[in-house]
Amino acid sequence: MSWGIGLVVQGHWVSWQLLEGWKASDHNISWAKMVMMELALLWVVSTRIHGARVIGHGDNMGVLGKLNKGRSHNAASNLSIF
Repeated sequence: MSWGIGLVVQGHWVSWQLLEGWKASDHNISWAKMVMMELALLWVVSTRIHGARVIGHGDNMGVLGKLNKGRSHNAASNLSIF
């Protein structure tokens, strides 16, 4: 996971390249994946979907667990979405 993060929604995809030096302090791979979840949530909100069930999938069980708990031990992750 050194290049970046990406999002796929109904066959459409977008990706963002992480800048050199992104990995510092509390900014680690879990933080980057948490930011991706935030971007996915912002996309869902921007579509103004009403009355639909939205299911998100991720490949990082740690990030999914943090989202379910509503908190993380990583301060940068907490600032990204909580």
